[in-house]
Amino acid sequence: MKPGVLRGVSARMAAGAGIVLRTTQTTEVRMRIQPRRQVLGALIFVAAAIGGCSTAPPRTTAERDADKQIAAEVSSALNADSLMYARHIDVRSERGVVYLGGYVWDDSDLFRAEQIAAMVPGVKRVIDELELERQGIDNSPVTR
Repeated sequence: MKPGVLRGVSARMAAGAGIVLRTTQTTEVRMRIQPRRQVLGALIFVAAAIGGCSTAPPRTTAERDADKQIAAEVSSALNADSLMYARHIDVRSERGVVYLGGYVWDDSDLFRAEQIAAMVPGVKRVIDELELERQGIDNSPVTR
């Protein structure tokens, strides 16, 4: 490839991206570059403003205590159910949203755990993070 061709391609790519290659550019080209900088600056400002507003305020002591109470009640309700083995289900709550983690062995246990958790007073929503382990874990004393 000839060096002149490479320079021409690079110059066109740089001009398309709004990059100044030489200090001898005309005022017309510089005026085309300036609005691009303004638009880019405005987009960065909007993205920062939106991203900065997406965090929730810290929970109060009362909210943390309520969440602990809800998690304990959901856990008790799951363990009290005679149709399901719930010892491997972890429960946590945040602002009334209950997260179920761990694992179960049947589809029916998975759906039943969600139903039981949703029936506990104070639960606003149930998020299922459970894993389905068919027939227990191989080579382990953990079985149903």
